[in-house]
Amino acid sequence: MPIKLRFLLLSLLLTYGTALLAQPGEWGDFFSYYQANGIAYTHNECACYTKSSILRYNFQTGERTKLSKLNGLSEADILHVSLSVAGELWVSYASGRVEHHTPEGSRQQYRDLEEQVLHGLRQPIHHLLSTGANTCVGISSEYLYYFSDGNLQHGFRLWGKNQSVLTLNDIAALGDKVYVGTSDGVYVLEAGGKEANYQKLGTLNGNISSLAADSEQLVAVRRLSIGYELWRFSDSTPWTKVAERPTTPENEVTLSNQRILVAEGETLLCIDLTGHEEILHNDATEPTEHQFRAVNAFFAADGSLYVASKHRGLLHITGGNSESLSPISPAFVACSHLLAVSENEVVLANGEPVPATTIAGRERALFYYQSSTQEGINVYVEDGTRATALVLLDASAKRFAVATDNAGVFIFEEAQRKEQINAANSPLPAAPSGKTTYINALASAPDGTLYLCAGNTGTLFRRAPDGSFASAPLPRNYGRSELRLMLSRKGVLFLSSSTLSEITAIEPTSFFSSNGNEGIASQYVMGEQMTHLTTPRDFGFDSSGDLWVGTDDGLIRTRTPEQLIDGKRLTFNAAFIYTQDGQSALFEGVRIDHMAIDAGDRLWTYSPNKGLMQVDPTRRLLLQEYLVNNSPLPSNWINALAYENKRGLLYIATNNGAVSLITTSNEASKAFDAVQIYPNPVRPDFTGLLTIDGLLENSYVKIVDAGGELVRELQSNGGRATWDLRNGYGNKVASGVYFVLISHEGTKQGYAGKFVVIR
Repeated sequence: MPIKLRFLLLSLLLTYGTALLAQPGEWGDFFSYYQANGIAYTHNECACYTKSSILRYNFQTGERTKLSKLNGLSEADILHVSLSVAGELWVSYASGRVEHHTPEGSRQQYRDLEEQVLHGLRQPIHHLLSTGANTCVGISSEYLYYFSDGNLQHGFRLWGKNQSVLTLNDIAALGDKVYVGTSDGVYVLEAGGKEANYQKLGTLNGNISSLAADSEQLVAVRRLSIGYELWRFSDSTPWTKVAERPTTPENEVTLSNQRILVAEGETLLCIDLTGHEEILHNDATEPTEHQFRAVNAFFAADGSLYVASKHRGLLHITGGNSESLSPISPAFVACSHLLAVSENEVVLANGEPVPATTIAGRERALFYYQSSTQEGINVYVEDGTRATALVLLDASAKRFAVATDNAGVFIFEEAQRKEQINAANSPLPAAPSGKTTYINALASAPDGTLYLCAGNTGTLFRRAPDGSFASAPLPRNYGRSELRLMLSRKGVLFLSSSTLSEITAIEPTSFFSSNGNEGIASQYVMGEQMTHLTTPRDFGFDSSGDLWVGTDDGLIRTRTPEQLIDGKRLTFNAAFIYTQDGQSALFEGVRIDHMAIDAGDRLWTYSPNKGLMQVDPTRRLLLQEYLVNNSPLPSNWINALAYENKRGLLYIATNNGAVSLITTSNEASKAFDAVQIYPNPVRPDFTGLLTIDGLLENSYVKIVDAGGELVRELQSNGGRATWDLRNGYGNKVASGVYFVLISHEGTKQGYAGKFVVIR
């Protein structure tokens, strides 16, 4: 670039430069750092890992490094993690992939086993052990593998007496030897060996479920029919039984500072090598917020204790005080429901069942509230309660309702509980257990009126803003079926069930005043081919009031759906969206479980194991398709979708964690009084989309160069237009000043702006 031109552009940069705002196409995550599955450690640092994330913590500097699929990891289904003294990190995934991270930040992937794991021919590696620079040993239930210098060197089975195949449970290292805990004792082999030379270590028989090594000592856990035994071994001492316990270890044991640490559910136990036992912590005597729920633990060189906790992440315990080192995050992995509360604020409801044996029933939070002013907070309510539905009551007050399976409905403002509606203080019926009946679905009106559907009793309730209730029976009981309840733009409620081939319209005023005898009508739903009935899975309304329905058999739409109340039959039309090759219909015969409609009336849909798809129904085009192999999606199995209009943020909840995506649409403005063009300037390293926000719906945008030549024409998607910085021939535009000319035919408004491109 000529020096004079560069100087001119830099001058304009100082005049017109704007901060780099969040860009369309940017992802964010809500992975849990709390629900620890294990911990790896050296004398320098530790790595506490969950199913979808890793937290590295340096003892000397206190530095914490978060790793997820959006930051360093290639997947979000972690099985095991190993750390080397040199700082190398090894990660195994459920797919069969193994990953090696160097201290310099490079990443090496070993994908040799993925195809075989996918087809069920091999099991993924459940334990890894770093044995030297760029070298690692891994075991699945049947095979031992050597990884080194970017290659899977070899893998082999271990055979016991009578040529029986050994089940491999755990691995540990002492010096230059690797020890493998198997279904029949401990076997030893050379750490760097490439031959399948191994032998049984001593005469210890039985199922060795866990191994731990420290200094010159090796400790083994031998499982019994009831309980377990601890044994130790060294070069100078043959196998010696240390202790016998009647319970079962929660995870593999650790050995540090000559002390064995065992997590036994409620209890974190410390046993020295002479067999002396000490209870370090017992959850049964502590309130929930002080419980460890330890998976495993170790002592650092300074004597402090580090614990991998099931519901508090990485804990540091010193002087009797415990501190959670994990970043604030959801205390759960899967998410069942999503609610966009306002810009940058979202509720994620817990989608994981709480085991009946869980202490106090509160191991996992009811929901997680992410605020723009804080990292987030996990919210706990009554023991053993699960969220079944979420609905926004007042966006300005950040007021929302959470329906549950046994505690009625909670009203929150941000993360503060304001009210609980249950069988004790409202007409909601009691369940046989004595708690409140199951609430299947919620809907709300702009004035804050709340609608509740209790499927077990087949009753619809209306709670007015003043707290008064009305109720009326529905034509059927829905049990605990998944229901969808939503108010249309014209004030009519629409109800569907995941188990019935019908959709029901309810006009609230006449329905409640007639005790359910009037103001209600139902219609069977026909599939995409219009030849048979189908079940509606999800639905939503676009800006025109049309009803879009995702069914077991494709995507359909009906116009003016409120006419069902007047006795008119709805006509459902198939929405044929063509694949990118234009040869076939995208949703033909495809089940659509979840959907969301953005500010530009583009649809985001999910079909089982097909990932996330964005379609333009007007042009009948598939615009984007996101899968785990081409995006930061942590899983192809999606549980919920939610869209936030102002920022244009799509939230995606999966069974491996939740993520967010800034989309190419947002809420349209009423005037061109807050137009933003960003990034400005466009720097040489920028690879995203130039974004223009603050537009009216259906605005026309012209990009013109400094010579007055038209470069591109765009149309807004809601209140946003985006440009890939290419001209009409598909070529990248050159450095220079460009002008943005915006017009709106309906209002005759216009706007002119400029931006700079630096190549």
